[in-house]
Amino acid sequence: MIYLIVFISVLLQSFLFSFKNDRYRLSNILVVSSMLCSFFFLYKPLALFFLSFAVCFMAVEIYVVLKYKDFNEGILESILNTNKNEFLEVLSKNLILLIPAAFLILLINFLIVSQIQSNLRIGLLLLVPFFIAFFSSQVRLIRVDRKLKKYAQNSSAFNVLNSLDKLDKNVISSIRTKYPIFFGNLFYLLNYRGSGEINFHENRQCPDFLKDDKSTKVKNIILIIGESAMPDRFSLYGYSDFLTTPRIKQWNNLTILEGVHSLSNMTRTALPFLISYPEVHDFSKAYTCKNIFDLAKNKNIHTSWIGNQAIDSLFTSSYGPIAKCADLVLSRDHTSTGFPFTPKDDLDLLHAIENEFKQYGMANNGSNNLFVIHTVGSHAPYSIRSDEIDKIALKGADEYDLSIHHTDRLLDEIKKLADRQLEDYMLIYTSDHGEVVEDEGGGLEHGLTFGGYQQYKVPFVILNNSNFNFNIEKYRKNSGNYANDISSLLIAEAMGYKLDEKFIFDYTCSDEILHSDYIVYDYKDLPQQINQRKRAA
Repeated sequence: MIYLIVFISVLLQSFLFSFKNDRYRLSNILVVSSMLCSFFFLYKPLALFFLSFAVCFMAVEIYVVLKYKDFNEGILESILNTNKNEFLEVLSKNLILLIPAAFLILLINFLIVSQIQSNLRIGLLLLVPFFIAFFSSQVRLIRVDRKLKKYAQNSSAFNVLNSLDKLDKNVISSIRTKYPIFFGNLFYLLNYRGSGEINFHENRQCPDFLKDDKSTKVKNIILIIGESAMPDRFSLYGYSDFLTTPRIKQWNNLTILEGVHSLSNMTRTALPFLISYPEVHDFSKAYTCKNIFDLAKNKNIHTSWIGNQAIDSLFTSSYGPIAKCADLVLSRDHTSTGFPFTPKDDLDLLHAIENEFKQYGMANNGSNNLFVIHTVGSHAPYSIRSDEIDKIALKGADEYDLSIHHTDRLLDEIKKLADRQLEDYMLIYTSDHGEVVEDEGGGLEHGLTFGGYQQYKVPFVILNNSNFNFNIEKYRKNSGNYANDISSLLIAEAMGYKLDEKFIFDYTCSDEILHSDYIVYDYKDLPQQINQRKRAA
């Protein structure tokens, strides 16, 4: 009876996933159900361990698919790229759900433990389909790896592309697609190599569309990169439920861009567009071409990266190697000074920012400077992104609105420091990507295949307290939108680089994004939920 229940359970779960054909569906059901049944014939403690792991793993799969309509590789890699602090934050926020879930799983295990009977021969026989699928998949991966190594010996560009999970992921991605229930995700996790530490080309070339104008337009450039900020919740953009951005709204000389979207819906692929010059069809240019820090150094401009997020975790983020190009690097897990830097809140960055402004500002004859500040912004769980000051100011507001108000306070404090310490400056604020604000603490409010436009819409404001006259309209796409990679283009202009007119023409003619399924789409053609009207808001 228990074996029939296992088979029916896996069969029902299979209808939550898409299969290429029924043969693949039956194959996945056979592999997983026979594996689960084999555990009932193992030594009891061992059987209990494997059953608990499998049940928990499959429960997570079901939860993600039911809630987010998809379990794409972006979500899986976000889990892999989660550092200890982010894991503990999400864990603490979801204890109310996790405790009863853990109790339920223990209860299920208690009920089925009586069904376990040691018979190693039958257990191993039932594991045969699993072993056949696993070893045949592993052999296929080894064969492809051998071919990739041959290519790598002859092409440095290949190594850059491969480090971005574009090539050696093809096999594990196809196996994951073939066996989406348990086996495919397990195989993917066991064989995932991460992006690794990307080795820059020793002689990175200046992007061919940039020409040095031999002058510097702005003495101090400040780029503030937010996280998961959605303009629909900024009172600056017309949000009327709560006054979430009262301070920014009072700024003079402020340019507020409407209709701005990110180039991707995940930090790992969205953020490099803000500080380097990749293309959606050739992401490797983030590492083979000079980035904003390289361009600054060519003109003797001092550079700094001050961030409230990790850049040097086990699975190194795609922007980490670029951030490390700055003269000063301060992040949670890597500093160029060798001293620990442990901000717990975005406001904790202010002391380091003030020191940089003082050291390189007008009090010390002021060098030309590029300051990049990376915040944790409104990343889930939202409840820890604000404090009592925000709650008092916005009584009755939800936790996401409070996080926006917290960001408003940070931006205003940075502006005050710049007013006091810097001779002239241009400040740019945007977010790496947007957010689908559905619930609290899931950590999956972006990077969704069917998440729509909310996870792309971002704020973009420019505070220009300098004599630099920029023409922002020339960056508007023919579609009417802006993309937030104009931050890197504006910074290049402010540093005294001239943009090729043909590049600007081609840039405005295209409005494409790199989605979390690693497919390039025209922005107006983003994957949508079946019942969702397709439109680029």
